[in-house]
Amino acid sequence: MPVTCPNLIKKYNTYMGGVDLADMLIALYRTPFRGHRWHLPIFSQMLDICINNSWLLYRRDRKARMDTKKQKALKIFRIEIFESLRKFERTDMSDISRPAMKSTKTIQKPAAERPPDVVRYDQFAHYPTVITSRGRCMYCAKGLTKFFCQKCKLRLCLLPERNCFIQYHTKK
Repeated sequence: MPVTCPNLIKKYNTYMGGVDLADMLIALYRTPFRGHRWHLPIFSQMLDICINNSWLLYRRDRKARMDTKKQKALKIFRIEIFESLRKFERTDMSDISRPAMKSTKTIQKPAAERPPDVVRYDQFAHYPTVITSRGRCMYCAKGLTKFFCQKCKLRLCLLPERNCFIQYHTKK
């Protein structure tokens, strides 16, 4: 006896094709992350989704350009991404891209408001004060300090090996 298909099933079949395709593509070549940390499987899933979406974009762009070459399979596409990431080494880039860096890193984008340069470099009434609680130095990225500039209202290191107080208040 023929039975009519419910409208709900028709809509599901119409709109769920993309989700089913994405799940199928992820299941083909799943990135193997295992561990007791809860965020690794989520990261693995997002990584797989990004790679599959980029492969689908690659296919769409090839079709739009009417490219006659044979397109890459998903597995080859994933292997090429892996190979290109594996060849990238940080040690080679550190010598080329960055100029000679100082031994201590300075904070480039401060969170706290800093005084204007006129006040900062005026060499007048910048007295270090010891406060009870330790806090992050506002000049370097390294340490906690108990020293505070009364005029600038900033915490700055004042140690023999790292004197951020002097470095902050003098022009280079």
